[in-house]
Amino acid sequence: MKIVSAHCQGGLRALSGQSMACPHVAGVAALWWEALRRAGNVNPSGKLVVDRLRGNARADVFAPNVEIGDRGAGLVTAPQ
Repeated sequence: MKIVSAHCQGGLRALSGQSMACPHVAGVAALWWEALRRAGNVNPSGKLVVDRLRGNARADVFAPNVEIGDRGAGLVTAPQ
């Protein structure tokens, strides 16, 4: 699976790998942290955020032949 991101020379570029996924997941983790804080969890923990990331990852968006090693826990999903 390729991830589209900004390219340092301008425009967008589609690449794959953890180095592309990591900044996107970090951004969604920040959104979960804020959502938990607003929900009354004044001091959310890293474990709670990781639990939310893993618990809300979507595996139903991949083709049937995509192996778990290629998709990890699934597609990261932000809070609503």
